[in-house]
Amino acid sequence: MTQTEQKVFEIISKKKRVGISEISKETGLSTAYAQLICQGFQRNGFINFARGLCSIIKEEEVLEKKPISEKPKVTKRTIERKAIKKKKETTKNPLLSLESIDEKLAKNLERAGFKTIENLSEAPISRLMEISGIELKQAADIINEARKKLGKLGGSKSLFLN
Repeated sequence: MTQTEQKVFEIISKKKRVGISEISKETGLSTAYAQLICQGFQRNGFINFARGLCSIIKEEEVLEKKPISEKPKVTKRTIERKAIKKKKETTKNPLLSLESIDEKLAKNLERAGFKTIENLSEAPISRLMEISGIELKQAADIINEARKKLGKLGGSKSLFLN
């Protein structure tokens, strides 16, 4: 709470019910600014404010509430960041549902154009091996797991390597 807010709050606390013009005179603030402060107090549940009169709510309740100046400011940028973060959390890479793929490999596969399990199930083994860090056995395991997950494993389409 700023010093000005504290001053206004003390006046309201002492008098229990006071008009904006009186607050303005005692603090040296304009009536518009005193009114703005009182509206802020009301929004935060510190006082009742109507028709230019301010009255205090029980002081015990007020002391438990967070002062106006300590409340975090919510900006448009903060809202946008939270939305982006939420979107990232909800749009996890579907490739991570395969046991043979960790986050790093999923990112590498995605960069190489493999964005879905279906893409992997239809991929030629040589194409997967072009991605750094993938050996023949691992490529075969990834393709087999993708096909199994999609119900495509079996017959000539399966790649079994020992």
